[in-house]
Amino acid sequence: MTGTANFGALALYTLRDPDAAAKEILAWQFTRETLWTALLLVSVINTIIFTASNILFPSPSPLGPAADSPVIFFLVNAGGLVLTVTALVWTGRMLGADRASFND
Repeated sequence: MTGTANFGALALYTLRDPDAAAKEILAWQFTRETLWTALLLVSVINTIIFTASNILFPSPSPLGPAADSPVIFFLVNAGGLVLTVTALVWTGRMLGADRASFND
């Protein structure tokens, strides 16, 4: 990926022309390591925000013991993202996208 991305414009672009926006994003050609790092970073940030909100505003959690431990919450969160990605790739393949891969 070269240059900088205007994420606000890209978000609007996905609403106006989703096919072209997807092609533009896929043209960036991130490595698999970059994508895994991004997935883990999203999980870490989500865990930090969730834990901070539990510390600042304690309340009974509908998640039970998972909310008490940031490590367990992180593992559940990251695992859920991996399952979601897997389901999306498999769904794409079932719908006829022969070239759907985890690298995309």
